[in-house]
Amino acid sequence: LQAALQDQPATKAALLETVGAVYDSLGQYQAAAPLLQESLALQPAAHDRAHVDTLLELGRARAGSGDLQGAEAPLGDALRLAQVNFGATSQLSGKALWAFGRLRQEQGHYAEAKDLYQRGLGILETTQAPATDVAALLDDLAQVYSRDQQWALAKQTYQRALDVDRRILGDDHPRVATHLHNLAVVAQNLGDLRQAEALYRDAIARQERAYGSEHPETASARG
Repeated sequence: LQAALQDQPATKAALLETVGAVYDSLGQYQAAAPLLQESLALQPAAHDRAHVDTLLELGRARAGSGDLQGAEAPLGDALRLAQVNFGATSQLSGKALWAFGRLRQEQGHYAEAKDLYQRGLGILETTQAPATDVAALLDDLAQVYSRDQQWALAKQTYQRALDVDRRILGDDHPRVATHLHNLAVVAQNLGDLRQAEALYRDAIARQERAYGSEHPETASARG
């Protein structure tokens, strides 16, 4: 990529964004950021959907590497461009609100994160966004409810996320186990210890089937 496609900047930009997004998905944020920055520099001045997507990926990469301040600019630009160019209720705007909510949550601004999540969720649900994205956003929102000890709302929201992922991904998917573990934590805090134990055991059994008994994910579920 660095040596080729010098005469095809748009193609090179698209490939750099794709590779950067893969690094993002693998948690290799420091490797992702320079590729995404180069992709932005090569993109045409027109602020199309690809430009907004690249800004979102760069914001996630910077936040993931711990540079929360550095994530502000690309995520803010992505949100502004999505709302101006595609509409405040577009699916792209919903994704940008979600990403900005995650940043605010990591910064400890939970009330603002909750508002951003709720606004983003309303948009994604009404624009037929991928169901797994809706489930992931529900999970993020439920985390904020749990942090604020709004246990009834947390339970309802985690259950909605579980129902979606169970329907789309299947009953044995690791995300189902994660939702069950989160619901167990909520049940424990609500004082329903019998249900909490059953949910913990169910989550552990699923993690063991997915990862094996010695995997860190399984150990985390046991903890």
